[in-house]
Amino acid sequence: MIKIFSFSLVVSVLFVVGAPCWGLSFDDLEVDRSSVVWVEGQVMGDMVLGAKAKLIFLFMDRRLCDVARVDRGDLPEWLTWNLQYESAARRGKREFFLLRYEAIKNWEFDPTKIKVGGYKLKMTDVLSRKDMVNVGPLSSGTLATLAFSVPRSFLKPGHSLEIVYGDWATDWIVPRR
Repeated sequence: MIKIFSFSLVVSVLFVVGAPCWGLSFDDLEVDRSSVVWVEGQVMGDMVLGAKAKLIFLFMDRRLCDVARVDRGDLPEWLTWNLQYESAARRGKREFFLLRYEAIKNWEFDPTKIKVGGYKLKMTDVLSRKDMVNVGPLSSGTLATLAFSVPRSFLKPGHSLEIVYGDWATDWIVPRR
């Protein structure tokens, strides 16, 4: 009888402690896996002044990709469509990123101006189809997505790193697995 009670107590404690982790949604996980860079923007509290572009970097680790597949119906099409690049991104000890960028004013986009943790992106790191990538001069209101990969060695879980586009940067903490 004591063994059954002890087992029940252990299972109950594990359920109560572990339950919050089981039902995480895409939105819950995305918070720690995204970072924003404002090109030529001055951030003042909740406002951004003078920005030419907004770049949202989304770290698509395995956990986020798995949840995205489950939540597929509730997520934007640009995100679910780009999940197709996950397996290609993970080849050769690499990690998968999506970049959602928007030209607020006329702006020229060049993927080779991106640095993640000191790694400078090359066009060979871009996974999106080359004919589908909006590069060069973009008119205001242009919204596009870019899938790319970065060597895993540049991303140390729990450590802060800089995500850079040209002269504009933001700090981001790589989530623990």
